[in-house]
Amino acid sequence: MALTACKECSAQVSTKAKACPRCGAERSTGWGVLRVLGAIVGGFVLIVVALIAWSIGSAINAVSTAHEKTASTQSSKTAVCSVSDITIKSLKARFVNPCTTRSCYTMKGVAVLTNNCKEPVGIEVKITGYNKAGEPVATRDLWPASVSNIPPGDYEFSLDTWLDYDPAIRRFALIPIRVRQWRR
Repeated sequence: MALTACKECSAQVSTKAKACPRCGAERSTGWGVLRVLGAIVGGFVLIVVALIAWSIGSAINAVSTAHEKTASTQSSKTAVCSVSDITIKSLKARFVNPCTTRSCYTMKGVAVLTNNCKEPVGIEVKITGYNKAGEPVATRDLWPASVSNIPPGDYEFSLDTWLDYDPAIRRFALIPIRVRQWRR
């Protein structure tokens, strides 16, 4: 333990003591200026950290708000049209055997759907092949216009090779199952 002289009464005081045991004067360690500077620097650092946190929070809020606006815009554009606005006007399909020496049946056909929406949209349809008892034998979901939007009105498209041949299939049904708007 090191000893030093008290600045008030010159008594010997431990360097670890906070006050002189003789006169009660608080002992100066010489670190007072550094403590003040440390407090100032610490306060400055705290302010900088708080500003950075506030900036990050503001940026996250701005991105979140922009995302919500985009999602709202996209859902409202999708919401202008629904599956109930799409009708199947006609469906003509059958299996044919174009081969002469062996069986190689393939589906051939054409369908017309009507887009009753106010703007062009992408439309997904489901084709199902049914047997004599009315049970589904084969089904497939497809986008007739691929990744293009179908304009309002009638749209004719090919059904060629949409389903694999099954001799049990007696009739076909086609229904719209999803509507979306493709962005370009």
